[in-house]
Amino acid sequence: MPLPPKPTLIETLIGNPVMRKDDKRLTTIRRPLPNRQRDLLEVFSSLGEQTTLATLFDSTDLSAAEPRTVTFTILGRWPTPAELQAIDTPYNPRGHLRRLLLGREFRSSLVHHICRSFPERQRLLHVAMPRSATCHLRETLRPLHPIVPADLSLWDKPDELAFLPALGRLLGRFGTTRTLFISQDSITAFIQPAPTAKPDPARAACGLAFLPSPPLYRPGDRLLAILREPASRLVSQINALLTALQASPEDDDPTTTTWRARLPPLPHPTSHAAWRQLGLTLLAENAVPANPICHALGDGTAEGALATSRLADIEITNLAHYPDFLKYTFNLPHEPPTNASLPILTPADIPSHILTDRLSEDLIFYNRLTPAFSKLAAFKTFLRGRDL
Repeated sequence: MPLPPKPTLIETLIGNPVMRKDDKRLTTIRRPLPNRQRDLLEVFSSLGEQTTLATLFDSTDLSAAEPRTVTFTILGRWPTPAELQAIDTPYNPRGHLRRLLLGREFRSSLVHHICRSFPERQRLLHVAMPRSATCHLRETLRPLHPIVPADLSLWDKPDELAFLPALGRLLGRFGTTRTLFISQDSITAFIQPAPTAKPDPARAACGLAFLPSPPLYRPGDRLLAILREPASRLVSQINALLTALQASPEDDDPTTTTWRARLPPLPHPTSHAAWRQLGLTLLAENAVPANPICHALGDGTAEGALATSRLADIEITNLAHYPDFLKYTFNLPHEPPTNASLPILTPADIPSHILTDRLSEDLIFYNRLTPAFSKLAAFKTFLRGRDL
């Protein structure tokens, strides 16, 4: 009986682990330690959701690691003398990498790290406001555009099981996309440089100083905001808080937890009048910040928001134009929102003094949009700051 054909080298590599003649597995070739932030982030991209400290260490050759290079790779800067003195001897690269990856500075600067490392990607920069289609926009764009999670930069919960795979999942999509979607609650996160550390006195004496980080908004990027009529948005936010209070405390976010602790025992879910009165109480106790639109787009005043919107030439749409905005801007259908709140309060329930005290600047700004929207052509679904 003839012997079966001997497998080729390619078949051996694909179907079996690489073995030597003495049955010893060949040593896997590890990637060298990255020396640029982009190289580091591309390691995350290659590992995807499988990113953990173990997979990072096992796939990287740390034999030549030294504190200065490791600090520069993770944080994008050289270590200070104090940081070098605090490093243990003999040097433990795994421990050093762990501290830096899960530390405050790396996580709080992740958005800038990603944008600086991948400058060729167009940035979709969204000024997010509560109860103004923010969650809907993110979920609708998620299949097409990598979205930086809102909690990716939280540095006070260094949970490698959640944080590192989330970063790997985000960067793992970079092979099939060419954009990056970032939401922030203020326009100043996009059009002003981020604050930087004070220069070292010895450097300052020589005329040297740290350069500020460049703003995220560049020519060719898109800066956009979705606005909602102020009274309707205020009612929606109060109703969302009331809806959350009726749900299980296990699902509370930090805001709901704070109010649940402050409020007296909650009424029965079927007592609609009592819940309506609770909503009016929350309005009176300023549960919602004043003039959120003008604070998100400027300094809290209508004049400041108008000046900043014109300067940045931001794209502005409202909820009435939002379905067409999705259709003609991103070629996406408008699906019903999934986070609708219970209709406990209506705009008619807001006392007039609340409108005057809490929404006066927002109403001035939003009323400037009405005539501008009326002049839009049939095919245009958003304003530019220059139109205000």
